[in-house]
Amino acid sequence: MTDAAPDGFFEGFLADVIGAGPNSSVLAGEGMDTTLRQQLLERIITIIGRVRPLIEAIGRKDRELESQLRRSLGSVALNVAEGFGAHAGNARLRFRTALGSLYESQVAAAWGYVEQQAANRIVAALEAFGGRLYGLSRR
Repeated sequence: MTDAAPDGFFEGFLADVIGAGPNSSVLAGEGMDTTLRQQLLERIITIIGRVRPLIEAIGRKDRELESQLRRSLGSVALNVAEGFGAHAGNARLRFRTALGSLYESQVAAAWGYVEQQAANRIVAALEAFGGRLYGLSRR
């Protein structure tokens, strides 16, 4: 049995995460003034906030997986922040580490502890964010 996403969970979720929704800074008139660092940090924080109820649902069935998901998503945010404060070679390494943690989070969706629609939306958001990280890791 899988847990359903809370009502309103997906409304604008992917659009906000990739920066095209009504809550994204790009459409809020901040696009030209907001740095890439701020945009990416806002997006991963949005992802974490939106998936938190699903991670808690996973935790009711698998505490270890819940803990690992929390650590991996936290690692993404922390490594993105650190990457923007590091010099070229170290920055690329931090972005690659963040990308690895992001992939780890995607694998968790395969366990089937949440409904497939919820898992698909989360994976799509993580992939969109991962594309940005991949670009940064190649600079």
